[in-house]
Order: sequence, then structure tokens, then C-alpha cells
Amino acid sequence: MKEADIQNRALLALSHGPTRLFRNVTAMGWGGKVERCGSTITIRNARPIHAGLCRGSCDTIGWHTVTITPDMVGRKLAVFTAIEFKAARGRPTAEQAHFGEQVQAAGGLFGVAWTVEDAVKILGSYKPLKRKER
Repeated sequence: MKEADIQNRALLALSHGPTRLFRNVTAMGWGGKVERCGSTITIRNARPIHAGLCRGSCDTIGWHTVTITPDMVGRKLAVFTAIEFKAARGRPTAEQAHFGEQVQAAGGLFGVAWTVEDAVKILGSYKPLKRKER
């Protein structure tokens, strides 16, 4: 199954209840003054335009809502969630792995999914950090 197919199925299966996931397209294009001459398009004063969060950011981002423990008065918290989808033999790039490490270090959810079931496991892996005893 293609990476895009896995991702689309996961978005349909997981973007309800406490979870909201969105496609995060990371790309670079060019902007400037467009001049057309027949079927030719020329961009004058071209400058790069970057889309998406940042290089290495995941295919899918969003949040997973959790309810805080009673000592926090039952407030809900949206936990930043990033899932990188890969086809059967795909592996995350070094930039994607670094992005994931940063998300986890900040208390968010990150994982690589090769199937919808993998994505479900990532969402179920959230364990709030325990407060240090004084």
C-alpha cells in the first residue's frame, strides 16, 4: 500500500473523538511577479516560498485531547501530535527523526506508522509525566 493511502485511511479513522489530525504538506515553491507569454510563464524577482511547519516536520500533525489528573481540577489538555507515515520499507529521514525527538522532549506524541493500527498505537501511548515528589 502506498504511503498516501495509509495516511488517508488513518486520517479518516483517527480524526474524531479526542483526536484531530491534519495533513501537513512541507514543500518549497517560487513566488514573484508572474509574466505570461502564450504557454510560457516567467517569474520575475523570484523568491522561495516555504510551506508546512518546517523541514523534517511530520506528514500529519494535530492534537490528542487528554484529561488531566484530579489534582489539576479535571482540565483538558491538547497534546501536540505528529505522525510520520511510511510505506512498507520506508524509514524516517534524519530531519524527521530529529523533529520527532523534539516533539517527544516537549511532552508531545510522535511516532512512525506503517499502518493505521500503528497510528492507533501511537495515540494510545500517551502517558502524562508524573510530578516529582518533593
